[in-house]
Amino acid sequence: MYYFLQLLILVLPWFALSPWHKVFGIPGGYIYAALSGLFIVILIVNRPGLIKWNNIKNTPLIIPMLIFLGANILSFIWTLLSQGPEAFWINNFKEFSYLVFAVAYYWAVVNFLNNSEKLVGSIRVFLISLNLAALYGIGKLVMFMLGSPLGQAQPWTVPRLLAPAGEAQVMGSLMITLLPLAAAIVLYRIKLFSSFSGFLSAVILLFTMIATFSAGAWIGLVMALIVLLVWVPLYDFRQGISLFMVFVLVSSAVFFVDRTIHPGYLKGFDSIIVKITGQSQKLSVKPDEQTGRLKLETPNASNAGDASKRADIKAARYQESVFSKVERSWFRAALWDMFKSSPAFGVGTGNFEKQYNKYRPEGTPELPYTPKPHNQYMEILAETGLAGALAFFLIIINLFGLLYQQWFVLSENGKKLVLGLVASLIAVAVQGYVFGILVHIQVWLLLALTVSATSTCRYHGTNIYRGET
Repeated sequence: MYYFLQLLILVLPWFALSPWHKVFGIPGGYIYAALSGLFIVILIVNRPGLIKWNNIKNTPLIIPMLIFLGANILSFIWTLLSQGPEAFWINNFKEFSYLVFAVAYYWAVVNFLNNSEKLVGSIRVFLISLNLAALYGIGKLVMFMLGSPLGQAQPWTVPRLLAPAGEAQVMGSLMITLLPLAAAIVLYRIKLFSSFSGFLSAVILLFTMIATFSAGAWIGLVMALIVLLVWVPLYDFRQGISLFMVFVLVSSAVFFVDRTIHPGYLKGFDSIIVKITGQSQKLSVKPDEQTGRLKLETPNASNAGDASKRADIKAARYQESVFSKVERSWFRAALWDMFKSSPAFGVGTGNFEKQYNKYRPEGTPELPYTPKPHNQYMEILAETGLAGALAFFLIIINLFGLLYQQWFVLSENGKKLVLGLVASLIAVAVQGYVFGILVHIQVWLLLALTVSATSTCRYHGTNIYRGET
């Protein structure tokens, strides 16, 4: 079973990231769910006592997670009672089913990782898995910039690292899942790998995360590094200076390589500025009166001939960057109106896409398709109301309560490991303001590893290094 879990962790970046990504013609998420389900079944067969209620409720965070699932059920029932059977659609079932699967996955991993050797081995494999995914993504990006047909498809003016996630923000989210832990390995000298291997791992993940140009991931990493640097007594100050220099050098390298190989770099960087700020001195973006699609106006748009064609090309390339910023402001406004319409139980789990056009801001175009709203916390508030939001907040309170209770019995090395994992959770949580995080299974795996670390890396019992007691 141990090697089965390692396999699940190793293939995660290729099977469990983007719902539209297919492996052998089958959605990768379905394959990963089937493999995970098999792991859960084998665990229960080998340890049937785990499914007794006393054992289930003793798994850390399970009770607040079950309360959160209950809030989602209440939201769905309230929607059916208030709007009738026509309010039901397949996405209600899909969203709730995924939450049930994620909680079961978390429960199985926490209960299986019942000693420090299993935990440390799983963390090592997770880091190796992310590094392999990063190297694959870097290779696809370089091949694209060199004009190779093997490179990734790239709609952005500036090349953004997408693979294997298929979307830059998803790839950024994947990298920050353990990038703060990789930084902690360097800062705190955690001996999960050799010093050189740990340092190299941090550099690879950092380069990849920056190259996604995901603003949410960038901000999440900064907050995580601040948390790590606060714990001055736990690391050599020179290591902190070294890490800062690496951050500057790697960031500079990303921009230098991109500018050297891809001549559209400066224009591409402007598209990133537009994405972050929603403004540009050179761009004016307005919804088209006839189609409702965002229309980019440039100083040359009115010129005839080649100038007009160039403006059209610019519009096509910049549209995704600009739309990403503007669209999310529409989503936030709609989410708030959804919450106000049903503050107790929300508009129903998974109903954002169905309800968006009804609650969209006045004067904005009707959208034929609306993806996830890119704000995990407002999505919970809008779809499940105060009931769901309070239940979700209860999970967070219980997590920090657990960390506080266990902190004083952790070994010194265990504290360093837990700090790195918690910093990673903080990075993911910060990105959650501009991105959906609960839909990605690596977040639930990270949470399970963090909780397992609090119970296995103690003074009394096996130490996380070399089986020392």
